[in-house]
Amino acid sequence: MNLIPFASKASNESYANKRAEMYFNLAKAVRNGLYIEDPALIEELTNTRFMLDKNDKYILKPKAELKLILNRSPDTADALALTFCEEDRMFEKRINKKQIRQYVRSVLGDPDD
Repeated sequence: MNLIPFASKASNESYANKRAEMYFNLAKAVRNGLYIEDPALIEELTNTRFMLDKNDKYILKPKAELKLILNRSPDTADALALTFCEEDRMFEKRINKKQIRQYVRSVLGDPDD
């Protein structure tokens, strides 16, 4: 188990802190095919906003603002973001439409049958 202070320095200089870096890594994974099904988690993630700080580095808007929007703390989103503390290389490869169709057919069967 590792302690990961959200306010600590990011590995990538584009981000103001580790929390912003983790959320950007999570967003990259979603763009590359990570599927999220939980409605509450989707709500937490889609209401999470970024801005640039005074040094032009990406930073998340304050958690207090998100708590006001959600009427709860975004604990599930934070927990998921923690899994992206270090950029996960397995999500670097994009999944193309052919791969998605093949997967859907393997799970649901061929719609043409």
